[in-house]
Amino acid sequence: MKNLKPQEKPDQASGGLPFFMREIYGVVIGRALKQWSYAAHVRLYMTALLIIVGLGLTGCTKTNHPSQTTPVKSPHDGHTSRTYAFVNGQWFDGQGFSQGTWYAVQGSLTRSRPKSVAQTIDLKGGYVVPPFGEAHTHNVEGAWNIDQVINHYVRDGIFYVKNTTDIPEFVEQIRGKLNTPDSIDVIFAHAGLTGQNGHPIALYEDTLRTHRYEPVIGKREKGWFNG
Repeated sequence: MKNLKPQEKPDQASGGLPFFMREIYGVVIGRALKQWSYAAHVRLYMTALLIIVGLGLTGCTKTNHPSQTTPVKSPHDGHTSRTYAFVNGQWFDGQGFSQGTWYAVQGSLTRSRPKSVAQTIDLKGGYVVPPFGEAHTHNVEGAWNIDQVINHYVRDGIFYVKNTTDIPEFVEQIRGKLNTPDSIDVIFAHAGLTGQNGHPIALYEDTLRTHRYEPVIGKREKGWFNG
């Protein structure tokens, strides 16, 4: 193995990346973490719990999406001021599952029993886990299918999503449906960094423009994505 002088030793923390690339990654990661910190945490367990109860799940199963999607009823339909007791559930604590009773008070979970309980929900031994997050997707992209996409994510227990390459004009059309108590929390990176004639511009211009977007939004001239 070649002996390296101290000044020639690779930067293990950065994977040997050039300085300017480390700066870019630092900014991108920092912004992403800042955006994620604003996500609504009140429903971290609450919504996952009610979905599990509603579907009668007692474990992890594969979901087959039906051709016709039935909207999932939101647990935040004006009843967050009520108190609930969740009994006979197996709750994930970060390492394993343990049986216990939890209460929802003002939309937040607590182990402390409130003075009164409006409704008791028997989980019947069901397993309760926090919702999942999808860190790289392009599903949340436009108004033509946003309702179905949201419903699928909520049904599968995925409440946090990041679209790493999107089209800003499409995002503006769907912002009102996102980041609400009964929807999913989404952040967008907007257009991806690319080299000349490289990915992802070539993909969007040469393939997605004609085969995916034009059938639902109409004719778009070449260069629209890069413009």
